[in-house]
Amino acid sequence: MAAATGPRTVRSEEVRWDVQLTPHEQERLLIHVAADVAERRRAGGSGSTTPRPSP
Repeated sequence: MAAATGPRTVRSEEVRWDVQLTPHEQERLLIHVAADVAERRRAGGSGSTTPRPSP
């Protein structure tokens, strides 16, 4: 049998996360995710907040 190479692919239907967070943990997670999104936008230069020029 050959050894598996590379990352494994997992279908989203097979994974279930049953996590209960306190309101404080939910708030901290939301802040962290929002900061991560903002950092990725700044680094990627997506420009999604700036209007596009008309064709």
